[in-house]
Amino acid sequence: MADDAENFDELPERDPAWLVLDRATAYRRQLLAAGYLPLPVNGKAPPLYGWQNIAATDAQVEEWEAKYADATNTGILTRANPAVDIDVLDPAVADELEEIAKQILGSSAVRTGQAPKRAMLFRADEPFTKISTPVFVSPDGRTHKIEVLADGQQIVVAGIHPDTHSPYTWRGGEPGPELKREALPLLSAEKAKEFIAAAAQCMSAHGWTSKKKSNGDADGVWNSEKPGLKRERLYALAALDGCADELARAPNGERNNTLYKKAFRLGTMVARDWISQSAVSDALFAAADACGLNKEDGEQSSRKTILSGLHDGHKHPHRDLAHDFTERPAAVGNSWKYHMDAKPVPPQWLIKGILPKTGAALMSGQWGTFKTTVALDMSLCIMTELPFADRYQVKRRGAVLYLALEGEGLLHARLSAIAAHRGDTGALPFGWRGDCPALTDKNAADKLCAVANEAVVDLNRKFGLPVALIVIDTIITAAGFSSGEDNDAAAAQKVMNSLRITSQRTGALVVGIDHFGKVVETGTRGSSAKEGTADVVIALLADRELSGSVKNTRLAVRKQRDGVSGFEIPFAARMVETGTDDDGDPVTAPVIEWQATQQTAQADARWTPSTQLLRSVLMTILADCGRNVRPFPDGPDVRACDIELVRTEFYKQYPADGTDKQKADARRKAFGRSVKATVARSLVASREVEGVHLIWLTKSEGTSV
Repeated sequence: MADDAENFDELPERDPAWLVLDRATAYRRQLLAAGYLPLPVNGKAPPLYGWQNIAATDAQVEEWEAKYADATNTGILTRANPAVDIDVLDPAVADELEEIAKQILGSSAVRTGQAPKRAMLFRADEPFTKISTPVFVSPDGRTHKIEVLADGQQIVVAGIHPDTHSPYTWRGGEPGPELKREALPLLSAEKAKEFIAAAAQCMSAHGWTSKKKSNGDADGVWNSEKPGLKRERLYALAALDGCADELARAPNGERNNTLYKKAFRLGTMVARDWISQSAVSDALFAAADACGLNKEDGEQSSRKTILSGLHDGHKHPHRDLAHDFTERPAAVGNSWKYHMDAKPVPPQWLIKGILPKTGAALMSGQWGTFKTTVALDMSLCIMTELPFADRYQVKRRGAVLYLALEGEGLLHARLSAIAAHRGDTGALPFGWRGDCPALTDKNAADKLCAVANEAVVDLNRKFGLPVALIVIDTIITAAGFSSGEDNDAAAAQKVMNSLRITSQRTGALVVGIDHFGKVVETGTRGSSAKEGTADVVIALLADRELSGSVKNTRLAVRKQRDGVSGFEIPFAARMVETGTDDDGDPVTAPVIEWQATQQTAQADARWTPSTQLLRSVLMTILADCGRNVRPFPDGPDVRACDIELVRTEFYKQYPADGTDKQKADARRKAFGRSVKATVARSLVASREVEGVHLIWLTKSEGTSV
């Protein structure tokens, strides 16, 4: 390791990460202004989902700085700017091939990352697919290849080469202000083929022999291991051992998800050529066999999960190891994080204080509480950057995909009515359909992402926006539950895992619209695992009359991992005319009019200021840790939780002064008074069940649906 340490000491000094990222963002804007299609790149691979079809905007370039902070290299799409990639290790032959390119294609800018390899940049008016020579082997055993990178590939134009740890350099001009796209030589598919044929003849003339198969695609060879990566290989091998061990110990119900996560992590190292794909696949398949997953789900399913994880991980290449790193990673795969000098990362919001930027969320309520209308109103705000509920800032503008398994036929009219009510009558980046893959199926996330991706490309091309929100209406229909599975925790977990994985792969928040159960205080219909694993739970509440009409409608944030929960936003629904039918009668649709918080209806007056904290804490704990129980043999099911959990959180939030003993006494008395007062008003109830003292919201409080 001494020789390695000496080499690491000679690595160049690096600028601070924030400065590198700031420069990258500024350069990407310059590329965009010069007519190029820039991309953030981590090492040699873009981390964006569907990057091959992105046409970046200034707003997206700005987003990349926060979303892909590790992607400090910059690339450009080669569909509009094809590049001749001379992947040749012999300097004299590389020079000769460059001269041939100049003669056939014209002189152009030349990029060098790892000499004598180089790339020449051109422009194309008509995109064409990649064209390449076979892999040639020189007498010394080294392999060489020439490619014309085109539609579906990208080329790094600025940053640090991951193997040399030195900056990419240009001669003959650097893409950007000094070399605009329009100044590059024009390249057609016919000319590219002519050059490739001449390049193959040149390499053959030097006595090099060709292989039958090419050496992979333009983004790198998955199954190769480059020289000079000794410590990275050791790191990857240790990580492989740890991942395989962890999978072998995984409990039932978690094995397939664990297999995907481990394949994803190792895929980030495959992307850097630290380890071969075949080594990872074989080891993980053996671990899946050892833990019984192959027998349980089938060998084909395990191999598909491994390939999916590797493919997704390959899009996010592993960071460079620290220069002074010499030890192998821990067997658990280096999952620990440490509190050191790093600045804490603030919460990332889609709608600040309401919805996180990514994750799995639920919007639940009884029938007639305007769930779909509120979801469409929320969608409009995200598409147009209007403040949600007239007060909450949209932090990420984006397109919306809506899978309407209920009420698809009226969706367009309802969204148009809401948009017109808000003063927007133009086209919106909104796509919808009336079907959805069954969320309990194996590989449901793969299918859901494939469905979403059909619209992602079109919306990005038409509006220049990423998809920020995916809505599934409703979860109970999309889940595809068999008889009895609605209340099964494992089945509910599958559904929520599908939403979460879809969010991770698309970068969008996935919201499932769901119904409350027959007994309102139990919350979302079915297993409590749905609310327990959701990042956010929003409830649509109202007071229902015997006639079926509702009043006192409000949106309640029942649970929020990264923010405040337990608060409500009142609103009123109003019918507006959207046109006339064939008989000339008016056609109407509901719109939402948000009200000031202080206009909360009289029902909340039962909760005095001294008991409001108990209500807020209880709603949060019920959403996060509640379970469906039947406290009385002849009574209904309720969602209840251990009163000690409520007490602990109440103590943390209750303000108190004095000594530690005085604070403890004040909090104990306040909690006791709040519980007694709310029990006396029939707002909550408590009872010991099977040795655990439970507390829950009562039917009188539950009349708000």
